[in-house]
Amino acid sequence: MKAGFRVLDSDLHVIEPSDLYDRYLDPKFRDRTPRPTATRGAYTSQWTVGDFTFPRPLGRGRVDAEKRAAAVLKDYAAARFDSASQQRAMDVEGLDVAVLFRTLPVVCVDAFEPAFASALCRAWNDWAADFRRPAPGRMHAAALVTLHDATLAAEELSRSVKELGFVAAQMMPNPVNGVNLHDPRMDPLWAEAERLNVPICFHPAPNNYSDTHFVNRYLTAPSTTIAGGLNNPVELMAAVASMTAGGVLAASRAYAWRSSRATAAGCRGSCGGSTSTGQWRRAARRRSCRRRPASISGASASSAWTRTRTRSSG
Repeated sequence: MKAGFRVLDSDLHVIEPSDLYDRYLDPKFRDRTPRPTATRGAYTSQWTVGDFTFPRPLGRGRVDAEKRAAAVLKDYAAARFDSASQQRAMDVEGLDVAVLFRTLPVVCVDAFEPAFASALCRAWNDWAADFRRPAPGRMHAAALVTLHDATLAAEELSRSVKELGFVAAQMMPNPVNGVNLHDPRMDPLWAEAERLNVPICFHPAPNNYSDTHFVNRYLTAPSTTIAGGLNNPVELMAAVASMTAGGVLAASRAYAWRSSRATAAGCRGSCGGSTSTGQWRRAARRRSCRRRPASISGASASSAWTRTRTRSSG
């Protein structure tokens, strides 16, 4: 609490431990377990999955910023960034409650088959469920999902919400294998989020291995300042376009935002999530679309997506 106000952090990052995937990845994928290949103290600064390295080599950030972070995080690093140290950090910042997000996602490879990409997300979600267990009322979590396969993503979101108690979905905003967010193949995920009444959160990462990823423009001039500074807002602007002009929110109960149905938010785009959401609300209200009965839910909601959706091609 600060100045008499309760404080919520809607995008509180965690530091993934080096043994996360050893402990939580489905055994059928053990031969492809992500391995920590670089560390800065207790912080795993690089993961390798087969031929892919995360984060993608884009040059170093500001060395002075890294030194300051090391000093500020010294005590938390000594605790290996465990759950108790996360709560101490929240105390220092005056945070009453937070929603946990990933720091270094290792799913951002178009070439990964959907089952493997989904298993990587499931491993992170299972770890996050254990991480927040000591303080579930204070540390909530957004389920990590990937758009390699929208049906698998919908199933993982449902499991995370119903079995793990998660409160949202988090994903990268950029296309996977050229499939945009407004593509009809993504409808199973949006319909499930609406049925579960949980928000969708888009959080960019400048380490994607995708032909359509924005940072590809800067691979010949490596700079995390350029890649990170431009990637996040540009990728989120593209997500806003897909969710509004692409027809996703028009097909959902976008007119009933106050019920928190079909809610979307942008994270880390040089703007607040509430600002992004407000813009999407206004855009959705301007669209002409058939408004479905307020009682629609479950299977009928999924079929209504097909009946009422208007979208741009592409």
